Amino acid sequence: MFSIMDKFLKEVNINLEFTLYKVCPCTPSDGFTEFVPNCKTIRKILKENNNNILQYFTKNGNAEEIVERYIRSCAGYSAATYILGVGDMHLENIMIKSNGGLFHLDFGYILG
Repeated sequence: MFSIMDKFLKEVNINLEFTLYKVCPCTPSDGFTEFVPNCKTIRKILKENNNNILQYFTKNGNAEEIVERYIRSCAGYSAATYILGVGDMHLENIMIKSNGGLFHLDFGYILG
C-alpha cells in the first residue's frame, strides 16, 4: 500500500520520503521483512540522546536536510497510517533512519 501511495504522490510531485521495504508473509501471524540499514527506534534514539531527537539529527550530518526529511516522512506516515487504520503505534514500532527518514513497522493492527 505504501509503495502505491508513494507512486501516486510522486506523480504529482509530492515526495513524502516513504521508506519502502519488502515483506514476505509466511503465516497469518508471522513473516519476514527486508532489512533497513542505518536506523533506530525512536525509543532508542531518545534514550541515547537525553530525550532530544534534534541532538540525534545533528550527529548524523546536515541537520537542516535531516529535519526536512523527518518532517516530510512524519507527515506522510501520519496521513497514510490514519487512512489505513494502523493502530498499536508506540516508540518501538516507529524507526528513524540516520538521514531523518521516519517509517513504521509492525502492522499487526491494521484496517480496523
